[in-house]
Amino acid sequence: MINKTLIFGSGPSAYLVAEKLILEDSEIIIAAHGSITDIPAALEKTEILNNADLIACRGAIGAFTFTFDQNGKTLMREAAYAVIAEEGERYPNFDEYGLNHGERIIALSTFKTVLTDADNQSEPFSGISAIAFLTGLGKESDPVILEEIMDSCLRLKSACPHIRSYILTENLKVGGAGLELKYRQTKEAGAIYMKFTHTHPEILPAENGCVITFTDEITGDRCRITPDMAVVDERFKPSPYAKQLARVMELETDALGFAQSDNVHRYIVATNRKGIVTAGPARMFQTPADYISDSDNAALAITSLKIRMKSPLPDDSALINNRCTQCLTCLRVCPFHAIQIQAGGKLNVAPQACECCGLCTAECPEHAITLKGCSAAEITAQIRSDVPLEEDVFTPHLVAFCCERSAKQAAEMALAMNMPSLPSGLRIVAVPCAGIIGLEYILSAFQSQADGVLVLTCHQGNCHSGCGNISAHDKVSQASAFLETVGFEKERLKVKTLAANMGHDFATIVNDFEKQISNLGPSGLKR
Repeated sequence: MINKTLIFGSGPSAYLVAEKLILEDSEIIIAAHGSITDIPAALEKTEILNNADLIACRGAIGAFTFTFDQNGKTLMREAAYAVIAEEGERYPNFDEYGLNHGERIIALSTFKTVLTDADNQSEPFSGISAIAFLTGLGKESDPVILEEIMDSCLRLKSACPHIRSYILTENLKVGGAGLELKYRQTKEAGAIYMKFTHTHPEILPAENGCVITFTDEITGDRCRITPDMAVVDERFKPSPYAKQLARVMELETDALGFAQSDNVHRYIVATNRKGIVTAGPARMFQTPADYISDSDNAALAITSLKIRMKSPLPDDSALINNRCTQCLTCLRVCPFHAIQIQAGGKLNVAPQACECCGLCTAECPEHAITLKGCSAAEITAQIRSDVPLEEDVFTPHLVAFCCERSAKQAAEMALAMNMPSLPSGLRIVAVPCAGIIGLEYILSAFQSQADGVLVLTCHQGNCHSGCGNISAHDKVSQASAFLETVGFEKERLKVKTLAANMGHDFATIVNDFEKQISNLGPSGLKR
């Protein structure tokens, strides 16, 4: 059994993760995009792959195969787990303020370097009496950048107490750990905060610094300050190689390309591929203190996965039968990359990697993939076993397909707290993910005496499968169009989103739906 963890990166974050895992008796391989010349003592016995660019990734948790291009030669390594801990890159926001880099208009990183020179008793701020820090004017400010600016102001006050500091911003984000305290400390040290909510200041470069003109939002007076230096904030992006890693490993990314999608189920360090985690600046803009926290979480995640891998193989993962025509649809739609191509082109599901979302079963054109308890026949049998008795007064028979991670829990909350009482004709059918719901599910419900069908999914960005809720919404749209074509009221089918803690909303949705179906009357399939 493979027991190695491959770490991508050659910076503080990668080293911290490696050191944590070594303490857990893990075998480590570090793959560096460049060349590592100064390795920490704790990692001296670790295998280091210098100048190794990842070009392919195969396999699943417990048995990954990584292929590298190392100086024109192909290199392969097997590992059970992987950690992406590549360093990020910073870009000054000069363009946001219409400024160009110069001697008196500099980026925050440059200013921090200059401050270090000041600490070493040189005189980098000769002739400067006022400095303006620009952050979050045009784009949202970042708490990490704000903290660096606050720290710079405090250091500046200590090194050059005669220099005034101005901090110009739009939204002052002090929600990070300790930022409220630093805000007070900088104000006590003499920093002047200028907050702009409606109109931004006009910033023009000058021979000795810049000229900043604005309208005071309280008095309405026109004001001008002429700082001798302007320090521009920065934005943080993943490096091109970090983006390449995410692309080769087929990882979901956020809008900026960080190797972790905007999905609450991925936090703190998880990705959509079990066995691959991301830490430090590879997943988001962080402080050095965050790197330490992330290294702990990454090591804990890998250790937890090791324990899970020692457990018996799960018996509820998806299975591919002999009806498979190798069309590769399942391979394409699986958000967890649990479908593997075996020798001879045969497809197989890696049980440890399967999250049982059922997306593959919903999309397979040959119904060649099954998920325990979730076939259309089993769902139909479940619905038909619970059809309410006919009454003299029409009581709508409602079937609600509920995601187990969200709507099902919301339903349980509504039932437990009786807020308000639910329709007597409501039947809840729990599914592992709304993505498993296809046309067959919906039609089987109507054919099983349902007067109305609800599909209740997770909110966007809150789906464990990443796209199961989106798939469900698409399927409902297709089913509605089909029902309308055959003369069936499309109003009998509805899709809504819910979170697990929205019990009252669940009750409201199903009760409103009952009223709607009551007005429509019994389904035409029951007449």
